[in-house]
Amino acid sequence: MNDDAYDPAAARREIANRDRRRALESHSHRLTMATVGILAYSTFAYVMTGIGTLTHGLLIPTIIFAVIGALYVFALYRTWAADDRRIWIIAVPATITILLALTDFVMGARPSPVPLILNVALLVLIPLRARAAAQLQVLKRPADQPPAEAVVVGEAES
Repeated sequence: MNDDAYDPAAARREIANRDRRRALESHSHRLTMATVGILAYSTFAYVMTGIGTLTHGLLIPTIIFAVIGALYVFALYRTWAADDRRIWIIAVPATITILLALTDFVMGARPSPVPLILNVALLVLIPLRARAAAQLQVLKRPADQPPAEAVVVGEAES
């Protein structure tokens, strides 16, 4: 049989840590999906705008929209496929879009507020995702690493 003594307090701590980890994983996943959704919307918008300007024969705006669309495609791919949390991947296209919208507004045009709001939301989601990932990493670390005695004993034997 099992000679280890059952420790109810340790079992409760284990369950609480597992629940906390699951809640943080769920929170991180929701933040990632919100980011992916906004990036997908922006990617689609820039690709369709680029196609629209191409059909009107406007070369320079088509190139600008194609470059920004490519940046959004790259950000979408790195966020979705690689779960990349580097700041610049999302911040570069979002900042360019915000600056373009503000430039349009200053020049007298009345651009839609949707790109501005969505890209500000993207910039807000960056630190939220990083903080959730850091909290999750702290929670996962103790279970993944062996105790200090095991590391010392293992090094002494080799």
